[in-house]
Amino acid sequence: MKLSTKLYLGFAIPAVALIGIGVYSIYGFTRIDRAVTTIYDDRIVPLQSLKIISDRYAIDTIDAVNKANSRLVSPDSARQTIDRAIAQAQQEWQVYKQTQLTTQEAQWVAQTENLLLAADREVAQVQQALNAQDFNQLANYNRSLYRVIDPLTEQLQKLSKLQLQVALQERDRAEAIYQETLWFFIPFLVVALLLGSPVGFAIVKRAIVATLADNIDEIVRSMNGIATATAQHERIAFSQVSSVHQTTTAVDRVESTSQESARQAQLAVSRARQALTLSETGSQSMSQNLKQMSQLKQKVAQMQQQIHHLSEQTQQIGAIAELVNGIANQTNMLALNAAIEAVRAGDRGQGFAVISQEIRKLSDQSQKSTEQIHHLVAQIQSAIAQTEKVTLEETQTVEDGVKIAAETASIFANVGEAISEVVSSFQQISDNANQQANALQQIAMAMNDLTQASQETTSGITQTKTSTQKLQETTLNLKTML
Repeated sequence: MKLSTKLYLGFAIPAVALIGIGVYSIYGFTRIDRAVTTIYDDRIVPLQSLKIISDRYAIDTIDAVNKANSRLVSPDSARQTIDRAIAQAQQEWQVYKQTQLTTQEAQWVAQTENLLLAADREVAQVQQALNAQDFNQLANYNRSLYRVIDPLTEQLQKLSKLQLQVALQERDRAEAIYQETLWFFIPFLVVALLLGSPVGFAIVKRAIVATLADNIDEIVRSMNGIATATAQHERIAFSQVSSVHQTTTAVDRVESTSQESARQAQLAVSRARQALTLSETGSQSMSQNLKQMSQLKQKVAQMQQQIHHLSEQTQQIGAIAELVNGIANQTNMLALNAAIEAVRAGDRGQGFAVISQEIRKLSDQSQKSTEQIHHLVAQIQSAIAQTEKVTLEETQTVEDGVKIAAETASIFANVGEAISEVVSSFQQISDNANQQANALQQIAMAMNDLTQASQETTSGITQTKTSTQKLQETTLNLKTML
């Protein structure tokens, strides 16, 4: 059995005795409280209600009728007073009937209700006389009102005396309960004090001594095991101190390496940012070059359109020259015909022959000019064709340049993004290296603390070893005392 169970058992005996006394005392006090409550609720309060009922009929009602009959108050005022008195009396009567009634009281209540009915009938006749202001009839009713109210007040007095008698009985019963509780409480308390405490003390003492003896034996065995374990822990603690010192030295070296890595990573970030700036500058230059080449492409296209238009105009000039050449041929034929006709005409056609000769000269000159124009047009068309060829080649070259510039700009953009990622990566590496350096610094501090704690642990183990030896001696002395 556990020590706590034995202690509970030892203290339970007086506790049970006290609980029994308390429960019985509460039971007795509850009975006394019910008796006192009955005296007040069922006797004192009804006594007050009975007095109010008697006063309203015997005093208020009779007084109002007498004052009205003597012309001291008006009939209406007397009737209102009677109405209030009867209403309050009926209300108090209903309250009284809700209380706890004895058998005799219930019989008297039935008789009283008959008297109340008779009194209410007589009061109703008085109220009719007051309403009619018939003072002669009111005087007659006044005498008859006494005949019904006097028996009612006597009956109410009987009920009032009965309340006092029942209240006295309840008080006697409460006193009897008190005496009964007192006679039980005192002997039981004496028995609990004389028997419960010594028996409980004997049980507690026996439980504590037996348990302490068992526990002391167990403590002695545990102390022997603790002494052995302490010696082993002392050896381990010395070994831990050496290991912690070596670990601290290694952490310091790793911390220095981590700081150097963080510095190199920060330098790489700086250089990568410079490369990113150069890449952005090249990208901007390529964008400007691409814009200029696009403008050159537009100008070459405009020049190509103008050359094409010039070629069309040259063709039109050739067509006009062909037309002039045809006209010159026809003129030459006409001049030849005119010369033939002049020969036929003889002397009369000599003037016409001269004109025909001049016309042929003009025709020959026109044909020569036309041939020159054809030669010039052919040269111009050849130059235009070569110019168009060159323009087409330049257009293709410009388009290739635009494409190459666009690809170069895209490459610069990709290079910029790659360098940005490199900068971000190097920055993250630098941050991680710094964090690692900080963490290693904290680890170094923790290792120093651990070294100090290990030294303190070693000292504490030595003290524990000494205290364990002293505790063994004290335990043996305590066992001897028990």
